[in-house]
Amino acid sequence: MVKTNKKTAVWIAVLALLLIASLVMGITGAWFSSKLEDTDGSLTFGEIKIEFDGGEPTFTATNTVDTDNTHLMPGSTLKFTGSVKNTSDPAYIGVKIELEFTQAAATKIGATWSDLATGWTWVQDADPEGTHKGTLTYTKLLTHDGEDKVFTSSTAAIDLATITAVVPDTLYEQDGIAGSAVSAHLTVTAVQVANTTAPDDYAALLELYNHGRAA
Repeated sequence: MVKTNKKTAVWIAVLALLLIASLVMGITGAWFSSKLEDTDGSLTFGEIKIEFDGGEPTFTATNTVDTDNTHLMPGSTLKFTGSVKNTSDPAYIGVKIELEFTQAAATKIGATWSDLATGWTWVQDADPEGTHKGTLTYTKLLTHDGEDKVFTSSTAAIDLATITAVVPDTLYEQDGIAGSAVSAHLTVTAVQVANTTAPDDYAALLELYNHGRAA
């Protein structure tokens, strides 16, 4: 019985020493250790931003002989002028111009303007009740320095285009054309250069743009 008490006392003393040792080690930090932290690291999303340079683009009609007349007439020259600049990360930029005609005018015009300079196309709405009765469209992928398609924030402002189209002088039938309105609409599209394949034309640029907005 005495031996048991002595053994118990010994174990109690050993446990007490271990407890004291653990407390001392915990307080004094006896374990060798090290840590590094970087509190200044951060990432920022880029952005694609374009702006008109020198004011809003303009659509004008010019005539010969009667030079003060700014209405569209058979033989008139329709001119679009404007420029754009990139104020953000590198981007590809393209432009689309749409001229929308009333149904009556579109019926008279038909595909007469389809033989204009490269870049113009004519689409007539098959539905007479359609909202777009007839549309003349021009598209272009912008470039600078020859074939350089990449626009950076340091790139000088680039002409969207100085585009001219001559109203066919065969439009001699006034009914449905004379006095009708022509609606002009401009769209400038920009897509990031990073992680994309350089587009060959406006249609390819539009595919990139739409891909970025796919659900």
